[in-house]
Amino acid sequence: MKTFLLLLGFNIIISSLGGAFLVSIISIYAAHSKHSPPLVFAIPSVIPMIPGVFANKMMLGIMKLSAIPGEQYPRVLAETIHNGLNAAFILLALALGVTLPLLITRKESIKK
Repeated sequence: MKTFLLLLGFNIIISSLGGAFLVSIISIYAAHSKHSPPLVFAIPSVIPMIPGVFANKMMLGIMKLSAIPGEQYPRVLAETIHNGLNAAFILLALALGVTLPLLITRKESIKK
């Protein structure tokens, strides 16, 4: 779902939210068929969507900030902040995408 939304032109944050939402919906059905908590299926499925590249670029940018000349500092600072905010918002989207369907269907049962 995340890749499909990216191909449609959505940004990576919305695509991550959609992918995590779909994973959570599917995990609810899988949990009822296997008699397990839905988080057992949802969390391992969302782990590959964690934004490691953005977090790595942010850390490299923080390290570069201490060693670059003054005229390049604003550009590197802007890139570092951009990568850090991307990583943070993707993590927030993943957390919301996993928890919202589980909270909405908490009182309901798929078996009914």
